[in-house]
Amino acid sequence: MSEIERLASLIRQRNAVDNQISAVIGRPVHAGHLAEAITAKIFNIDLHESAAHKGNDGIFTGGSYVGKTVDIKGYSSKDTLGMPDEGKTGFDESLPDFYLVLAGPRKSAISSRGATAPWTIHSVHLFDARALVEKLRKRRPPPKINEATSIALEYWDAAEIYPRNNPVFPLTESQREMLALFSEASVG
Repeated sequence: MSEIERLASLIRQRNAVDNQISAVIGRPVHAGHLAEAITAKIFNIDLHESAAHKGNDGIFTGGSYVGKTVDIKGYSSKDTLGMPDEGKTGFDESLPDFYLVLAGPRKSAISSRGATAPWTIHSVHLFDARALVEKLRKRRPPPKINEATSIALEYWDAAEIYPRNNPVFPLTESQREMLALFSEASVG
């Protein structure tokens, strides 16, 4: 079997699995849709009917953040955060109350050659969107706030709610168990 034939066979297998996942989540298998489906179940979030809703993906329906909007992100690593472009009109109105990020491990290599990017949950981060923007604006020099906003490691650490315990958003044992199902050890 040639390399291209093997690749075609593997893609057929992947498509079959993606079809099964799509049947469960009700949307195409993209990192964002997958993250939204998982977080909606684990964190009591009512997702908007449209995946193209401006500014956020849903609203918390349980816990201390009931009624607050949340933009959900699923990243294979943690380094940048997709935010609205600060230079465009309506920036402040387009911010959600929170960003909830499911992240894989922090990237260590500069090149992706030879690397893999399995879809796992290494950590979960909850950012207060407006507080984060204020911190970013105070940095010198301030990073550009846009679809690839550079977020300092200290901000990722402060926003981590899993696996680390964070009193800002304490998780139940059940939530921790569900998140652990998607860890590198469970998925890999």
